[in-house]
Amino acid sequence: MPGSPPIRPSSWFGPDDGVGLARSVESVGSVGRLFPRRLGLDSLPGPALPHPLDTPTMTALTREVRASYAFVERNFFLTRRYWGWEVAFLVYSVAGALSVSLIGADQGSTRLLLSLMIGAIFWNYLSVVFSWIADTIAVERWEGTLEYTMMAPVRRATQLLGSTFYAVIYGLIHTAAILIVMVLFFPQLDLSHANLATAALFMALGSFSFVGIGMVAAILPLLYVERGAQMTFVIQSVLLLISGVYYSVSILPPWMQVL
Repeated sequence: MPGSPPIRPSSWFGPDDGVGLARSVESVGSVGRLFPRRLGLDSLPGPALPHPLDTPTMTALTREVRASYAFVERNFFLTRRYWGWEVAFLVYSVAGALSVSLIGADQGSTRLLLSLMIGAIFWNYLSVVFSWIADTIAVERWEGTLEYTMMAPVRRATQLLGSTFYAVIYGLIHTAAILIVMVLFFPQLDLSHANLATAALFMALGSFSFVGIGMVAAILPLLYVERGAQMTFVIQSVLLLISGVYYSVSILPPWMQVL
């Protein structure tokens, strides 16, 4: 009020000049370390409060693995959200594999039928792995989370590791479903002497190369905003042409055999 003496800022905290408030903040901080969500301190700006379980045994490797698992869980939630499209893609893959394999059945050659069926199953696995990795940036953009993911305090290698792990697991499940349908559709094939270990080895070797190519293709949507997804699809089509899953690469032109 006019004429009244000015109020010192320290009197806002009481006669102890803010000592009581400092003690209160200190006590709240110690409790907030145990119950940050209940006190609403988990959303406040500034450095995060240390977790009571943060011990020396919580190594950096463990934190990176947990961060990679977060991307695996995120991709699983995306798959669950668009489960209708996943079923549609599975039906399309089954129909494509059966269409190719029926060529061998039409020719009456069991060897040709088995070769085409193995090629269709093997290519389905590789294409699923490649698509999931190559479309990582495109999916982030469609979901509107690209900026948040890029600004997150997570290593890019950790993100790629989680996305790759989920792509491999999803590809194996997807391929197993197609294999079951193929075995039921062609009961005349005897797979009792199949060498599953060799098949798993070749799938693993193919995964490494396709994972690397998929990582390179994943940056195309960043370099070419409008045409990046189309370029990724073109790369996948060219890989099918030169992969030799349905035929020997020796029948290709010499310049394509080099690829």
